[in-house]
Amino acid sequence: MLKELFCMKKILFTWIGKTDLEAEKLQNDGPVLAALKKLKPDEVELLSNYPRDQTNKYIGWLKRMTTASLQLHHVKLSSPTNYAEIYPAATRVITKARERTGNAQFKPYYHLSPGTPAMAATWIILCSSFCKGELIETSTQRGFQFVKLPYEIAAEFVPLHGTGPIQEALLLGLTEVSAEFADIIHRSYQMREVIFEAQHLAGYDVPVLIMGASGTGKELFATAIRNASPRKDGPFKKINCGAIPENLFESEFFGYKKGAFTGAIADKKGLFEETDGGTLFLDEIGELPPFMQVKLLRAIQEKEVTRIGATTPHKFNVRIIAATNRDLLSEVADGRFREDLFHRLAHGILKIPALKDRTGDIGLLVDHFINKEREALNKPKLAIKSEARNILINHPWPGNVRELSNTISRCALWCMTDKITAKDVEKQILQIPKKDALSLDTALGGDFNIKEFLDRITKSYVSRALKESGSNQSKAAKLLGLKNYQTFANWKNKYLG
Repeated sequence: MLKELFCMKKILFTWIGKTDLEAEKLQNDGPVLAALKKLKPDEVELLSNYPRDQTNKYIGWLKRMTTASLQLHHVKLSSPTNYAEIYPAATRVITKARERTGNAQFKPYYHLSPGTPAMAATWIILCSSFCKGELIETSTQRGFQFVKLPYEIAAEFVPLHGTGPIQEALLLGLTEVSAEFADIIHRSYQMREVIFEAQHLAGYDVPVLIMGASGTGKELFATAIRNASPRKDGPFKKINCGAIPENLFESEFFGYKKGAFTGAIADKKGLFEETDGGTLFLDEIGELPPFMQVKLLRAIQEKEVTRIGATTPHKFNVRIIAATNRDLLSEVADGRFREDLFHRLAHGILKIPALKDRTGDIGLLVDHFINKEREALNKPKLAIKSEARNILINHPWPGNVRELSNTISRCALWCMTDKITAKDVEKQILQIPKKDALSLDTALGGDFNIKEFLDRITKSYVSRALKESGSNQSKAAKLLGLKNYQTFANWKNKYLG
């Protein structure tokens, strides 16, 4: 902890004011330099809406007066009190600084004195919600001081942005969310755009590929598209492709005839036949091994399947909606997913944003899930304190909406009063440790063991080769550059059991 504090970078965020530009001429410090002398930050992010020549001259003078690293950002404002322009400009500067330094080594300070009241108010909002830090001010009367707010601000702000026909339609309110998509809780512009695209695709009888991280709501979108489509009254089947055992793939998708194998006591339709006239949702399509991809492609192309043990094919008419948390384009480029199958599925592509990128949605989802828990746990007075709410809103949520929902469920279950506190939230947010990467830059010494490290690498590649070869050991051996499959078989027995 002491080491982290020692290495933490102090960054001051400030607008340049008129008094600062005149500081050299008037032979005084001005608000910015006065803050630098007291705070001694490592870096200063300076925003200016003044002409470049005036600002550059001031920066030249300021560099002679401080050793801090100065980062200048010219911002074009139609008015120095235009919140709609000030807010996104300030958030961009903070975001870039945070990405450059990393949250663990980042300590922000926001200077309220320079600039207009609108600029100061925006720093207060951002400090209280978007990126927590310290507020400071300087004046000739009181000098340098920290500012403590006697209130809290909920971290829910929705900046308007976007260009193009879809974005213009959204901003002008020319689109409405249909009843089929009403269960997708959102306020953000980012999600509204995806919903608009999904509604558009729903009316066309084409395959749809939904891409997004785990927990973003891909199945929710698939269901809404089906319910808003002309096939809404037809069958709707869902299958997790990652959960299908390889030896059951054909019987699951294509069906079988009575007596085709031991246990086949009656004819059985496969998924394609069962869904005829309706919609088939293939979740986690990226998990299918290559040999399954080949069989799936042929069925989709020919629009027919032949049951195991049969000779006569059966025609089907099914709309495919597929989903994946993988980057399928990268999978295609690396040879792990068939390009022809990808193009068969990707007539309409939807990309679901991660929860952390859905501006303003987290607070709305928090309210939604707390309402659900009130009813589920019979806690009619259940509420959440603003500081706890802000922790939830500022958390990155790697597990997305699913993780948020589960976290609030645990908070509601374990909080001993009717108010979920910051302590409750901090206790229930699960920090899943990142698995050590198989990197050649792994530090030596300590617990490092080269034999264990090489074993981990071998195990990883043996498992990958087995999957990509469809469990064909000869092919797996070739993928790894081995001369014969026996060596691969020995490795498989050793590392995978």
